[in-house]
Amino acid sequence: MSSRKPYRPVGTGVNFHPAVIDYLDQVCVSEDCDRSALINRIVREHARQRSVPLGPIAPQQPVARCPRI
Repeated sequence: MSSRKPYRPVGTGVNFHPAVIDYLDQVCVSEDCDRSALINRIVREHARQRSVPLGPIAPQQPVARCPRI
C-alpha cells in the first residue's frame, strides 16, 4: 500500500490561544496523532454534523481516527 496521501495538503498559518494549543497537544498525545490530523478530524466531524460534504468523506459516514504519520 502506498504511503502517499490521496490529496495534496494545503499548508496554512493559524494562530491559537495558548489554552487551546495546550489542549490540542494533550489530545494529540492521548490519541497518538499530530495536530493537523486532529484539527482535520474536528473539522470533518463538525461538517458531518451539519450535513456538509467534504471531499471523499460522505456526510453520513463517521469520521475515522486519523493515524499518526
